[in-house]
Amino acid sequence: MLGTVGYMSPEQVRGEPADHRSDIFSFGSILYEMLNGSRAFKRNTGAETMTAILNEDLPEFSVQAAIAPVLERIVRHCMEKQPAQRFQSAKDIAFDLESVSGISTTSTTTAAAAAAKRNQWLRPAAAALALLAVGLFLGAWLSPRAESIHPKLHRITFRRGTISSARFAPDGNLVFGAAWEGRPIELFSAQAGSTESRPLGLATTDVLSVSPSGELAVSTNNHSGPGFESLGMLARAPQAGGAPREIINDVEYADWGSDGTTLAVVRRVGGKERLEYPLGKMLYETAGWISHPRLSRDGKLVAFLDHPFSGDDAGSVATIDQSGNKKALSGQFISVQGLAWGSNGNEIWFTGTTSGSSRELRAVTLSGKERLVYLGTGTLTLHDISKEGRVLFSRDDYRSGMIGLAPGESKERDLSWHDWTTPRDLSDDGKLAEKPAAFTFAGPTARRPCASAMVRRQLFRGTANGCWPVAPAH
Repeated sequence: MLGTVGYMSPEQVRGEPADHRSDIFSFGSILYEMLNGSRAFKRNTGAETMTAILNEDLPEFSVQAAIAPVLERIVRHCMEKQPAQRFQSAKDIAFDLESVSGISTTSTTTAAAAAAKRNQWLRPAAAALALLAVGLFLGAWLSPRAESIHPKLHRITFRRGTISSARFAPDGNLVFGAAWEGRPIELFSAQAGSTESRPLGLATTDVLSVSPSGELAVSTNNHSGPGFESLGMLARAPQAGGAPREIINDVEYADWGSDGTTLAVVRRVGGKERLEYPLGKMLYETAGWISHPRLSRDGKLVAFLDHPFSGDDAGSVATIDQSGNKKALSGQFISVQGLAWGSNGNEIWFTGTTSGSSRELRAVTLSGKERLVYLGTGTLTLHDISKEGRVLFSRDDYRSGMIGLAPGESKERDLSWHDWTTPRDLSDDGKLAEKPAAFTFAGPTARRPCASAMVRRQLFRGTANGCWPVAPAH
């Protein structure tokens, strides 16, 4: 997604392919602003502006603008939500503008008045046509300063691999679990503001939570469970390094309470998922799965993601109190992963999407009021929010590749095509492999090439800019 927020077309906002008809929408936005004296979809934040572009009708022209109906129709035709319903070329716009300039009257006085009004319309129209050619350069100058509508992002990791979990430490530094370049997962730490990280000497270990005193709750000897689940031994470890002290097995998630002594955990018992708080006291059990539990500061509520089906990350945001009273806060998302309490404690932030795979940063209040916080590029996964309002998230870039070993050769070949290749069949002589876009697989065969799924997640941290009501930090 590239462009100046106030002048982006709906397809640009959605991150879809854009052609010259997107420029026609931007031209209409500029013409509307010139004629009306205000932007069509200006809101307090960039996220709200983009939401308005997608969902709201073009506002009526102000009475003071005194725009002729024919010119208003031209602007509205430029700014249709669907590209197929707009003007299909700038030549068509020019033709309609010429028809506006050709208005004639029988009275000299009326003709003079019409000419004056015509010039009033055409001067800004001509200027807008000129701006269309250099809009990419002038857009930033015409719009508010970028830092007032966009969060400030700071990229932390640049290596290829998977970041499974990340947390802020009490001193503001970071602790995260990552599997780089195909190696097993291990723990790393990074200083605030730095792009350098160092290993903590804990192999096959992932971080689950960091207590207020800096003690780590970690998962050791991780192994994959159904779908998105990953199980391991829950253990405690000092942040400075040292051997973890084991607590209980088959744990997926854990979160420290504010007292630094109690833990809320998600673990698999008897084939079902359990949310326990404190450890050993079951609050909720499901045949689906539970992810990303986070305790409120007062310890009275556990927020979590409730997934109704095992192996599927569709679900919703929910809370549960110590008496087991569960409350669903959000609607259903087809993909939802990553959750944390907002810095003010009145909202729960999460990353989810209702369509496609690109999760967005969202927030929901305890009364169930949802809002979009940040619409980034790619699939976002929220990891943590600091007390100061800084947000820690990863951007996921999934890849699937295919590798094969041809008859008589000793070195494997990369048979991948584009960014998502899966094997379907192999010829009897082993020389040809079929790799269609469809994700269907043929029956098993001993010489069939293997499919290798690779996930690339990069970690980001940002600073607060105050452009949202809760003064988020992204």
